[in-house]
Amino acid sequence: MLEIKRLFESPNEVLTAVESGTEVMVFGKLTIAKGQYTLTVGPYAFKAMLASYKDSMSRKRPDMFGDFRFVLSNYYEPELIEKLMEQGIEVDEPDLAAIVENREGRIVWLVRGSKSIGFKHILLRHGEHADLDKKFSTIFGISDDPQTIGNFIFEAITRDLIYKTLPGEGGRSKFYVYRIRIEGETNYLHVLVHEDGSIITAYPSKYSN
Repeated sequence: MLEIKRLFESPNEVLTAVESGTEVMVFGKLTIAKGQYTLTVGPYAFKAMLASYKDSMSRKRPDMFGDFRFVLSNYYEPELIEKLMEQGIEVDEPDLAAIVENREGRIVWLVRGSKSIGFKHILLRHGEHADLDKKFSTIFGISDDPQTIGNFIFEAITRDLIYKTLPGEGGRSKFYVYRIRIEGETNYLHVLVHEDGSIITAYPSKYSN
């Protein structure tokens, strides 16, 4: 399991469900366990593992997240869900990928969403299969996988200063613009947040004076 963690560069810890040498009942018989361990690797690594097998089932999983929950564990603060509920804002927890407070102290959250909104929309428009000049990898030099893009967006939201804000279309949303410098090159990250705090989309753009 540790080899899998290293191979797929998973940030999650290997958890021990049953210690090796523990006496357990299996089909009504007492036996000595060899150990049971779990590791959350995320959909990107899972799809890579599926694709490595002959007659892979990956073709049966057209959804980029498969049937599995996707969570950015470093940017998931479950106590904030209760705060949203106190404000009368409902959150689809099984679909929730991240929830944090930004530098303004505002609760900001991201769901897997759909082709038109949320994380799926972000990945389709600016991830691995997007036009070259619109990709996070092109503009910021990061990997195209969902975990990396998601962590990049939320690192900016939680750590970087807000360069400027702009009103979103219809007046019910706000653009947060972050000016990010990587290896001597400065570019922008735009995050469009609905009035309820949910992220509608996020995208990179090249620096301009």
